Amino acid sequence: MNDLGMAVVVRKDKILIQERFRQSKGMIQEFPGGSVDDNETGIQAAVRELEEETGLVELEVLGDYSYPNEYGGKIYFVILAGTDKEPEAIDADRQQTFKWLKPADIRRTDFYRADLEFIDTKLHAYT
Repeated sequence: MNDLGMAVVVRKDKILIQERFRQSKGMIQEFPGGSVDDNETGIQAAVRELEEETGLVELEVLGDYSYPNEYGGKIYFVILAGTDKEPEAIDADRQQTFKWLKPADIRRTDFYRADLEFIDTKLHAYT
């Protein structure tokens, strides 16, 4: 499957970013997310991946956007309202840490073209 669902959790004027280890790139920053499974929507995938990667559940969906991704599919950005509950590192192999960053403080070099388009054109409406 070439479609991806990304969870963009917004709390006040900050966005949840995970820093994690990727075999091919080392430590990177990204939104929590992953592949859209068969018979799953982009929203469902983003919510499922968020729970699997952070333990965060039952967050209110504020909006969603989709863009073509670099793998021949779509990437779905699902904006969710953050709570006071903090994310937890679920998988030790990922070497995850979590940060709440203002959009201007996000390290852009780790993000793909579709991520940057979303950050530049849509994210401001939620922060």
